[in-house]
Amino acid sequence: MAIRIKGLRVSYPGSRLGVEARSLEVEPGELVALTGPNGGGKTTLLRVIAGLIPSFYPARVEGLVEVDGYDPRLGVDPGLAVYMQPDPTVQVVGVTVLHEASLCPMLRGLPRGETLARAGWALKSLGLEGMEGESTPLLSSGVLQRVALAGVASCRPRYLLLDEPTGHLDPWAGEVVRGLLRRLSSMGLGLLVATHDWGLVEAADRVYTVNRGVNPGAWRHPQPPNTPERSPGDRVLEAEGLEVGYPGAPPILRGVTLEARQGELVALTGPNGGGKTTLLRALAGLLKPLRGKLRARTRRRYLPANPLLVFSRPRLREELKGEPPLPVGHLLDRPVATLSSGELQLAALAVVASSGPGILLLDEPTHALDPVNRAEVVKALAALAGAGYTIVAATHDPWLAGASDRVYRVEGGGVSQL
Repeated sequence: MAIRIKGLRVSYPGSRLGVEARSLEVEPGELVALTGPNGGGKTTLLRVIAGLIPSFYPARVEGLVEVDGYDPRLGVDPGLAVYMQPDPTVQVVGVTVLHEASLCPMLRGLPRGETLARAGWALKSLGLEGMEGESTPLLSSGVLQRVALAGVASCRPRYLLLDEPTGHLDPWAGEVVRGLLRRLSSMGLGLLVATHDWGLVEAADRVYTVNRGVNPGAWRHPQPPNTPERSPGDRVLEAEGLEVGYPGAPPILRGVTLEARQGELVALTGPNGGGKTTLLRALAGLLKPLRGKLRARTRRRYLPANPLLVFSRPRLREELKGEPPLPVGHLLDRPVATLSSGELQLAALAVVASSGPGILLLDEPTHALDPVNRAEVVKALAALAGAGYTIVAATHDPWLAGASDRVYRVEGGGVSQL
């Protein structure tokens, strides 16, 4: 009884290699981590095991793939293996937190009492107790990611296939998730996890590096990048006594006062659900302030936490308004639908920056990036600031915060400069 792969080769239309694997196994009760660069094939590997390739994502699959003796190309019972996508806005379909956590056991036909017990256990394990009635479309990406994990954990299949389960999380929430995964493993579930989270890699029983091929051992991490000093110019974005929130609900943030200057890189840090995304949307002009003053002296462009929302055309080249200011030449003619989560993040960042200097408001711009690309994006953002862009980024990334000229912490209904 195990996930077994031998002699696997996955190729996409046009014969582009997705991934090759001579051998890989996951036993029940094991936590196995997949590391490696963006686009190396981690997501492809998970989707093959989950039965999504070739059923939903066209590709040629050769070799042996088994989940407890069953070929996933013929379909996988949700009691056997469940896949969690890297983007929680795609994964979560429940209208409330409790609805999402209950959905999988309910669809498996479990009695109501057992369904609610499993949902309650998963929510409590992830620090979501008391949020059962919250509307999922209004949650931050970090909270939504924990809700997504509650939805698959409550199913308690034989195997969980998790794609970047800590990608949107603050340090506290990341440790909560790592604790739950260790607990699920001790309960006998087999976990195969694609991740750039070094804490999760260290907690794994075995580690593979996936870079078109699959080999034992972890991918090495680079050091935080060095970025040059900058000389910011005039103030181009100001908020004074700002109160922000959503119609029909109490304000999320009150008395917000902050500024950003031309050529400055500003980081918004703080816990999941603290209001970073709400503040970013208000600064971008997408959410009308309830009171206070907001002044922007140049054009603003917004990159949401879901980078797919930036695209309306099938290829990156068709979206660009000028020369891309990031190293994305290898992505220009790839169909957007085939990009990994990290590649998609890079491509979306190139789109919002391609029309020239202004104010860029970025929600987790280094989310889902491997350490090499993450370092490159941090250096690129610093370079863009040096070229006259003003960048305000909501982030949990200490590398990005460390490269910023100004850091604000968003927490407890307010904003303070660090």
